[in-house]
Amino acid sequence: MKSNLYKAIMLVGGVVLSTSAMANGLEDAVQQAITTNPNIMGAKAAEHAAQKEVQQAKGGYLPRVDMEAGIGKEQSDNPATRAAGQTKRTLTRQESAIVASQLLFDGGNVSNTVRQRKSDLSVRKFQINETQESLAFDAAEAYLNVKRNRELVAVAVSDVKAHQRTLEKVRKRLTAGAGRKSELELADGRLARSRSRLQLSRGRLADAYDTYFKVVGHSAPQQMTLPRLPHVPASLKEAQKIGIDHNPTIGATDSRLEASKAAVGVAKSAYYPTFRADLGATFQNDLDGVKGHNNDAEAMVRMTYNVFNGGSDMAGVDAAHARESEARHETANIRRDVTEDVALSWNNLQAAKRSIPYLKRHMDKSNKVLEAYGKQFQLGQRTLFDLLNAETEYFNAKSDYIDGLYDKRIGTYRLLASMGILTSTLYNHNHNIVAQRPANVKSNVHYPNASANQVNAMNFPQAAHTGAASFAKADSDSKTTLAKADNKTTATAAKSKDTKTAAKSKDTKTAAKSKDTKTAAKSKDTKTAAKADEKSTKVAANDSPGEIKTAKADEKKHFFGGLPNPFASKSDKA
Repeated sequence: MKSNLYKAIMLVGGVVLSTSAMANGLEDAVQQAITTNPNIMGAKAAEHAAQKEVQQAKGGYLPRVDMEAGIGKEQSDNPATRAAGQTKRTLTRQESAIVASQLLFDGGNVSNTVRQRKSDLSVRKFQINETQESLAFDAAEAYLNVKRNRELVAVAVSDVKAHQRTLEKVRKRLTAGAGRKSELELADGRLARSRSRLQLSRGRLADAYDTYFKVVGHSAPQQMTLPRLPHVPASLKEAQKIGIDHNPTIGATDSRLEASKAAVGVAKSAYYPTFRADLGATFQNDLDGVKGHNNDAEAMVRMTYNVFNGGSDMAGVDAAHARESEARHETANIRRDVTEDVALSWNNLQAAKRSIPYLKRHMDKSNKVLEAYGKQFQLGQRTLFDLLNAETEYFNAKSDYIDGLYDKRIGTYRLLASMGILTSTLYNHNHNIVAQRPANVKSNVHYPNASANQVNAMNFPQAAHTGAASFAKADSDSKTTLAKADNKTTATAAKSKDTKTAAKSKDTKTAAKSKDTKTAAKSKDTKTAAKADEKSTKVAANDSPGEIKTAKADEKKHFFGGLPNPFASKSDKA
């Protein structure tokens, strides 16, 4: 029996441990941050307080019942006591009363107060969502930065080992009498610089660990996995539309505007009288020096109306109107801010994505140069200075490529956060919300009624759309020009000496005299450019420099979910 119980405990413990060990993904880090971060806990406490304030305001609709009771000695000297022949008379006074009062009309004070408190509650809910979006991005960024810096430290360690091997080669050459002491000093100095870079990389990794602990609440796991990147909208205009509809910051400002409108109603209620229905009864005994009971019952409708208050009510209404105007302008400004944030995040993501093939090409070419220089150095055809520079160039290229891959990932999460859908994308796996054109997307945010001019002011994103379209066209033209320049360079390098001489001539027609030669050169140019483009645009399947397998077409599909890439040049689309 004990043996079976022990096995059951060990089995359950193993499941728990295995589940804990598997919780090393980015989504787990985000979930942990959102669940335990003090900012979220504080925001939820504020929401709870706002809920109670709504209940408090609704209490004004209900009747108010008050009870009062008292007993004590009372000394009386009044006409009644003097008529009884006593100047002063002391009796034990007893009294009790109950009054029920129901509000009938107060000029909208209670109703507008309830409306204001509900809007405040809506603000608190949107603030929770806003905090969740911010924390989700911070956690994702912290997670990716830890993994990024781990890879950069590994690259730095590899660079130190490469410099150590070079130093050992130089030392052997010097021992054999084939080298110079200055070369040994140069190699040793470069090794010291490489070790310095390693220490800097380790320092940045330590900073990344500290940031991760602050955001997530525990240390970074040893094993870290990268999830598949979620889809992003097919165009900047779609991204901005989703941001306007779903960003919680806009929802919070809209709710503040509603609260300010309700505050105007509260202020204006002072202009109206207040009507109440009162039901009451009093029970008194030995009152005012007269022995015996004195009981009363009443049913009254009472009106209270302030005739003059020194202008305070008018000033209060004016102040409420001014705060409403302030909230309206703040709402329009927040819409512009969200539009700008989405545009900046979009532009940064596209720039990071487009730079990856060039960073990949730089890394590959630097590696080939390093290999060639290493062989040539052994044959005495290259100097040590050339070899060391090639090693440094390859280290920088590899580091830049890793940075580019992680910048792309962080940029994707930043774009989703600026749109206000990062947490829903991570946990609801609702990728289609951004993969499809949101023509019929309905906002969960209530937008207040506004004049035509105010609507135009709030629709500022149109200008951003136009500017983004111009930017996309200019960038596409620039990319096409870059591709043509690369093709031209490759073709020129592949031409024969006669073709090269003709290409250097100012008269370009001379180089193109022979139709057959021109056709052959064009064919060779196309094949060479296609081959170079194929080599340069492969991307790591797992965003890791160790596995460079995914082609540029997969990169497009990865980011745009199979949708057309609005930044693709004509050559890319072909």
